[in-house]
Amino acid sequence: MGQHQPNNLILRGTVLLTLSSLIIKILSAVYRIPFQNLVGNTGFYIYQQVYPLYGLGMTFALSGFPVFISKKVAEQPSIKKNI
Repeated sequence: MGQHQPNNLILRGTVLLTLSSLIIKILSAVYRIPFQNLVGNTGFYIYQQVYPLYGLGMTFALSGFPVFISKKVAEQPSIKKNI
């Protein structure tokens, strides 16, 4: 039984991530209609042009750069001080 439990946890995690991704996709499609009504066609066009750049920047900021910085810090030789 101990061998099947990690596979069960992985499967439940996969299902949870899949469902949450589906919910997020539905919400992202629904909010655009009121947003376009608020900002108009020009504002929505600007949003569509800028949002991919913003998304890329946020992806780097929230995942890529912290991992890179922590890796570089971990690889640095430690400085020992005489206390």
